[in-house]
Amino acid sequence: MTLDSDGLRRPPEHLSWSQVSVLDHTMPFGCARSWAIERILGVPYEPSAAMRLGSAFDQAVNTLFIERASRKGDLAAPLLLDDALEVLNRELGIAFDALTDDEERRTLAAASAMAAASLEQYAVLHANTPVLTTQREVGWWVDEIKVIGYIDRVDLGPTITDLKVTGRSKKRRDGTWDEEQTLQWYWQLAFYAVALESEVLDSGQEFAWPVAAQVDQVVLRAGQAKPSIDTWPCVIEEHAKATVQQMVRRAWSLARSGRYPANPGPKCGNCGVRDICRSIQAANEPDFAVAWARTR
Repeated sequence: MTLDSDGLRRPPEHLSWSQVSVLDHTMPFGCARSWAIERILGVPYEPSAAMRLGSAFDQAVNTLFIERASRKGDLAAPLLLDDALEVLNRELGIAFDALTDDEERRTLAAASAMAAASLEQYAVLHANTPVLTTQREVGWWVDEIKVIGYIDRVDLGPTITDLKVTGRSKKRRDGTWDEEQTLQWYWQLAFYAVALESEVLDSGQEFAWPVAAQVDQVVLRAGQAKPSIDTWPCVIEEHAKATVQQMVRRAWSLARSGRYPANPGPKCGNCGVRDICRSIQAANEPDFAVAWARTR
């Protein structure tokens, strides 16, 4: 990324969902300050054990679907599972070696014990799912703003699916789901639906609303007795497109404003840059670059 004359990184040339969701304070977990500390200041951020575990599992699942498409086999077939398990174990090994914190290493090792069994169950659950594409990159425009997205899976329909690996289920014991989390999921899936519409229309094909979408939640945690996989479904209506476009505009405006306000809340307890954030806040200066300069 190019640096400005003051040594800070320039704002992005495009936006992804991960950026929009953090920059837009209407999102439950949004915080422009944490984004700027990582992206503008370039403060190193080490992915947590949970993030590395999720990435490893995601790559293994992607291998399952790619192998099924190339070999025209059942997802639960031993040969396909062997390939996916090999990817899972390789990525978990890489993740373990990359972690520098002993506690994080123990967390990864403990949660990884259920990963293979969960992968096998996921393969059985989706043995006959009519998959069109996996890890689909889509690009579109809102005004002059370039937007990109990576959809985990698009099934016949289409149905948009995002895979979430978590250490704590967002589904309650009474069968209801955490509303704050599902709000975040809904708008992520709506973001992908708008992107998919743009791509389909650009190719000269027809696109019909509403769009079916879902999150496949896989729980992986220490001490887990058996695999835990649930699906949260939703329907994206066409009127969501206007809201998505407004979210992109707000995020873009804030990303280029030079002012990155904090959005305090419970999420601050797990934030890896909270100490830097507090120092910047103490400077009592709205301009981010000036506030950062005063802390040094």
